[in-house]
Amino acid sequence: TISVVAVSLKKKNVNKQVIAVGVSIMQELAALIEDPRDAVPLINMAVSVLKRARLFEHQRAQLVILIERLFKQSVSVMTPEVVGELIDVLSAQLSTMVQRDARQAVVSVFLLFGDSTPGWPGQQISKLIADLESWSADSIDERDYDRRLAGMSWLRANMTILTPASWTPILHILLACLQDPEEVALRNQAAGLLERFISQTTDNQDLCESVIYATIKRHCAHKTEAVRLE
Repeated sequence: TISVVAVSLKKKNVNKQVIAVGVSIMQELAALIEDPRDAVPLINMAVSVLKRARLFEHQRAQLVILIERLFKQSVSVMTPEVVGELIDVLSAQLSTMVQRDARQAVVSVFLLFGDSTPGWPGQQISKLIADLESWSADSIDERDYDRRLAGMSWLRANMTILTPASWTPILHILLACLQDPEEVALRNQAAGLLERFISQTTDNQDLCESVIYATIKRHCAHKTEAVRLE
Protein backbone atom coordinates (compact mmCIF):
# COMPACT_ATOMS: atom_id res chain seq x y z
CA THR A 1 0.00 0.00 0.00
CA ILE A 2 2.82 2.40 0.84
CA SER A 3 4.43 1.88 -2.56
CA VAL A 4 1.13 2.52 -4.37
CA VAL A 5 0.56 5.75 -2.45
CA ALA A 6 4.16 6.83 -3.07
CA VAL A 7 3.89 6.31 -6.83
CA SER A 8 0.62 8.27 -6.96
CA LEU A 9 1.98 11.22 -5.00
CA LYS A 10 5.22 11.44 -6.97
CA LYS A 11 3.52 11.82 -10.33
CA LYS A 12 3.94 15.18 -12.03
CA ASN A 13 1.07 17.63 -11.73
CA VAL A 14 -0.81 15.49 -9.21
CA ASN A 15 -3.90 17.40 -8.11
CA LYS A 16 -4.75 18.42 -4.56
CA GLN A 17 -7.60 15.90 -4.29
CA VAL A 18 -5.19 13.03 -4.91
CA ILE A 19 -2.84 14.50 -2.30
CA ALA A 20 -5.73 14.72 0.19
CA VAL A 21 -6.56 11.05 -0.38
CA GLY A 22 -2.87 10.13 -0.06
CA VAL A 23 -2.56 11.99 3.25
CA SER A 24 -5.68 10.23 4.54
CA ILE A 25 -4.24 6.83 3.61
CA MET A 26 -0.94 7.66 5.31
CA GLN A 27 -2.81 8.63 8.46
CA GLU A 28 -4.62 5.29 8.45
CA LEU A 29 -1.37 3.41 7.88
CA ALA A 30 0.30 5.26 10.76
CA ALA A 31 -2.36 3.93 13.11
CA LEU A 32 -1.40 0.35 12.16
CA ILE A 33 2.36 0.67 12.72
CA GLU A 34 3.87 -1.55 15.40
CA ASP A 35 7.49 -1.78 14.29
CA PRO A 36 9.31 1.61 14.54
CA ARG A 37 11.17 0.85 11.31
CA ASP A 38 7.89 0.82 9.40
CA ALA A 39 7.32 4.48 10.26
CA VAL A 40 10.43 5.68 8.43
CA PRO A 41 9.11 5.10 4.85
CA LEU A 42 5.99 7.07 5.75
CA ILE A 43 8.09 9.92 7.14
CA ASN A 44 10.11 9.97 3.92
CA MET A 45 6.90 10.03 1.90
CA ALA A 46 5.44 12.88 3.94
CA VAL A 47 8.68 14.84 3.51
CA SER A 48 8.56 14.24 -0.23
CA VAL A 49 5.00 15.55 -0.48
CA LEU A 50 5.81 18.60 1.70
CA LYS A 51 8.49 19.59 -0.79
CA ARG A 52 5.79 20.08 -3.43
CA ALA A 53 5.26 23.75 -4.20
CA ARG A 54 1.45 23.82 -4.41
CA LEU A 55 -0.23 22.59 -1.27
CA PHE A 56 -2.92 24.25 0.77
CA GLU A 57 -1.61 25.30 4.18
CA HIS A 58 -4.04 22.99 6.00
CA GLN A 59 -2.70 20.06 3.96
CA ARG A 60 0.86 20.94 4.93
CA ALA A 61 -0.23 21.17 8.56
CA GLN A 62 -1.83 17.71 8.32
CA LEU A 63 1.43 16.31 6.97
CA VAL A 64 3.43 17.95 9.76
CA ILE A 65 1.08 16.50 12.39
CA LEU A 66 1.48 13.10 10.72
CA ILE A 67 5.27 13.46 10.85
CA GLU A 68 5.06 14.30 14.56
CA ARG A 69 3.09 11.11 15.20
CA LEU A 70 5.45 8.99 13.08
CA PHE A 71 8.55 10.49 14.68
CA LYS A 72 7.28 9.52 18.13
CA GLN A 73 6.85 5.97 16.86
CA SER A 74 10.28 5.77 15.23
CA VAL A 75 12.56 7.86 17.47
CA SER A 76 14.58 4.78 18.42
CA VAL A 77 15.58 4.10 14.80
CA MET A 78 16.15 7.67 13.57
CA THR A 79 19.23 8.30 11.43
CA PRO A 80 21.12 11.55 10.76
CA GLU A 81 19.96 11.40 7.13
CA VAL A 82 16.25 11.27 8.00
CA VAL A 83 16.63 13.96 10.68
CA GLY A 84 18.52 16.16 8.22
CA GLU A 85 15.67 15.90 5.70
CA LEU A 86 13.17 16.73 8.43
CA ILE A 87 15.14 19.79 9.55
CA ASP A 88 15.25 21.18 6.00
CA VAL A 89 11.62 20.58 5.05
CA LEU A 90 10.10 21.58 8.41
CA SER A 91 12.24 24.72 8.58
CA ALA A 92 11.03 25.79 5.14
CA GLN A 93 7.44 25.70 6.41
CA LEU A 94 8.31 28.31 9.04
CA SER A 95 8.99 31.02 6.45
CA THR A 96 5.79 30.38 4.49
CA MET A 97 3.08 29.16 6.88
CA VAL A 98 0.81 31.89 8.21
CA GLN A 99 -1.75 30.23 10.48
CA ARG A 100 -0.80 29.86 14.14
CA ASP A 101 -1.95 26.22 14.41
CA ALA A 102 0.08 25.23 11.37
CA ARG A 103 3.25 26.89 12.69
CA GLN A 104 2.75 25.39 16.14
CA ALA A 105 2.51 21.94 14.55
CA VAL A 106 6.02 22.45 13.14
CA VAL A 107 7.31 23.64 16.54
CA SER A 108 5.85 20.51 18.15
CA VAL A 109 8.03 18.32 15.94
CA PHE A 110 11.17 20.30 16.75
CA LEU A 111 10.38 19.95 20.46
CA LEU A 112 10.58 16.17 19.98
CA PHE A 113 14.21 16.56 18.88
CA GLY A 114 16.38 15.99 21.94
CA ASP A 115 20.03 15.87 22.88
CA SER A 116 20.24 12.28 21.63
CA THR A 117 18.54 12.89 18.26
CA PRO A 118 21.17 12.14 15.57
CA GLY A 119 22.06 15.19 13.51
CA TRP A 120 20.30 17.65 15.84
CA PRO A 121 22.30 20.13 18.00
CA GLY A 122 20.25 19.58 21.15
CA GLN A 123 17.22 20.42 23.24
CA GLN A 124 18.43 23.97 23.85
CA ILE A 125 17.83 24.83 20.18
CA SER A 126 14.40 23.15 20.30
CA LYS A 127 13.52 25.40 23.23
CA LEU A 128 14.82 28.47 21.37
CA ILE A 129 12.56 27.66 18.41
CA ALA A 130 9.60 27.36 20.79
CA ASP A 131 10.53 30.72 22.38
CA LEU A 132 10.72 32.47 18.99
CA GLU A 133 7.27 31.07 18.09
CA SER A 134 5.62 31.49 21.49
CA TRP A 135 2.13 32.86 22.15
CA SER A 136 0.65 34.52 25.19
CA ALA A 137 -1.06 32.26 27.72
CA ASP A 138 -3.48 35.08 28.52
CA SER A 139 -4.69 35.84 25.00
CA ILE A 140 -5.53 33.53 22.12
CA ASP A 141 -4.35 35.89 19.38
CA GLU A 142 -1.42 37.66 21.02
CA ARG A 143 2.23 36.72 20.67
CA ASP A 144 4.35 36.32 23.78
CA TYR A 145 6.56 39.33 23.05
CA ASP A 146 8.68 39.02 26.18
CA ARG A 147 9.57 35.43 25.44
CA ARG A 148 10.17 36.06 21.74
CA LEU A 149 12.41 39.06 22.36
CA ALA A 150 14.27 37.18 25.08
CA GLY A 151 14.90 34.40 22.57
CA MET A 152 16.25 36.92 20.06
CA SER A 153 18.46 38.42 22.76
CA TRP A 154 19.90 34.98 23.58
CA LEU A 155 20.43 34.37 19.88
CA ARG A 156 22.31 37.66 19.48
CA ALA A 157 24.64 36.74 22.35
CA ASN A 158 25.29 33.19 21.14
CA MET A 159 25.39 33.48 17.35
CA THR A 160 28.92 32.18 17.00
CA ILE A 161 28.25 28.84 18.70
CA LEU A 162 25.27 27.77 16.56
CA THR A 163 25.66 25.06 13.91
CA PRO A 164 24.12 25.09 10.40
CA ALA A 165 21.47 22.64 11.64
CA SER A 166 20.59 25.13 14.38
CA TRP A 167 20.48 28.07 12.00
CA THR A 168 18.24 26.48 9.37
CA PRO A 169 14.91 26.73 11.29
CA ILE A 170 15.96 29.95 13.05
CA LEU A 171 16.65 31.77 9.78
CA HIS A 172 13.24 30.80 8.43
CA ILE A 173 11.59 32.12 11.61
CA LEU A 174 13.47 35.42 11.36
CA LEU A 175 12.50 35.74 7.70
CA ALA A 176 8.86 35.16 8.63
CA CYS A 177 9.16 38.00 11.17
CA LEU A 178 10.61 40.18 8.44
CA GLN A 179 7.47 39.69 6.34
CA ASP A 180 5.03 40.74 9.07
CA PRO A 181 3.89 44.33 8.39
CA GLU A 182 2.22 44.74 11.81
CA GLU A 183 4.95 43.57 14.20
CA VAL A 184 7.44 46.43 14.01
CA ALA A 185 9.56 45.49 17.05
CA LEU A 186 9.94 41.84 16.04
CA ARG A 187 10.57 42.80 12.41
CA ASN A 188 13.34 45.23 13.36
CA GLN A 189 14.97 42.73 15.71
CA ALA A 190 14.82 40.01 13.06
CA ALA A 191 16.34 42.30 10.43
CA GLY A 192 19.21 43.17 12.78
CA LEU A 193 19.92 39.50 13.50
CA LEU A 194 19.86 38.60 9.81
CA GLU A 195 22.26 41.44 8.97
CA ARG A 196 24.60 40.31 11.73
CA PHE A 197 24.39 36.68 10.58
CA ILE A 198 25.31 37.68 7.02
CA SER A 199 28.18 39.93 8.13
CA GLN A 200 29.63 37.21 10.38
CA THR A 201 29.12 34.35 7.94
CA THR A 202 32.12 32.23 7.08
CA ASP A 203 30.93 28.63 7.14
CA ASN A 204 27.27 29.34 6.41
CA GLN A 205 27.45 30.77 2.89
CA ASP A 206 25.16 28.02 1.60
CA LEU A 207 22.45 29.08 4.06
CA CYS A 208 22.82 32.71 2.99
CA GLU A 209 22.20 31.76 -0.62
CA SER A 210 19.60 29.01 -0.27
CA VAL A 211 17.55 30.52 2.58
CA ILE A 212 18.11 34.25 3.05
CA TYR A 213 18.79 35.50 -0.49
CA ALA A 214 16.16 33.23 -2.01
CA THR A 215 13.48 34.49 0.38
CA ILE A 216 14.46 38.14 0.01
CA LYS A 217 14.30 37.79 -3.77
CA ARG A 218 10.76 36.39 -3.55
CA HIS A 219 9.55 39.23 -1.34
CA CYS A 220 11.23 42.28 -2.88
CA ALA A 221 7.83 43.12 -4.38
CA HIS A 222 5.95 42.78 -1.06
CA LYS A 223 2.84 44.98 -1.03
CA THR A 224 3.90 46.68 2.24
CA GLU A 225 6.62 49.31 1.85
CA ALA A 226 7.98 48.82 5.39
CA VAL A 227 8.59 45.15 4.66
CA ARG A 228 10.30 45.94 1.35
CA LEU A 229 12.60 48.46 3.05
CA GLU A 230 13.49 46.06 5.86
